[in-house]
Amino acid sequence: MTLGEKIRNLRNNNNISQDKLAKMLNINRNNLSRIETDKSVPTSDILYNLAKIFNISIDSLLEINKTEENNLQKKEKISKGDILGFLTAKGGLEANEVGQIDISDHYSIVAIPAGKASMVLKRIQQEKIKNKKVKITIARQ
Repeated sequence: MTLGEKIRNLRNNNNISQDKLAKMLNINRNNLSRIETDKSVPTSDILYNLAKIFNISIDSLLEINKTEENNLQKKEKISKGDILGFLTAKGGLEANEVGQIDISDHYSIVAIPAGKASMVLKRIQQEKIKNKKVKITIARQ
């Protein structure tokens, strides 16, 4: 199940319309529709607010189906090792500072120390992993 499908299922299971959830998230309904159909990736603020609205952890919201992870690795040939190597070589982190790495079809989530997030962001915002542009969003605690 993709992240968008999870969000749509949570919304439907809680009998919340797209309009109502969009208002709760301070986004327009079209943006929510794009997120639910995996045409857009939610920002860290949206993920944070979704977790609060549905009373779940961000980790459970972002749980990734292992099949999806394997498909991305086969399709894009980007592995957890590639991401780890990138963060240590370009981001200035030590390997032991990089936590859980989750890979999905459209994005990856990487746990790093909150105190180092700004430094890493500055160092890698213009970099690429295997010719893929890196877009970073810092999640709120």
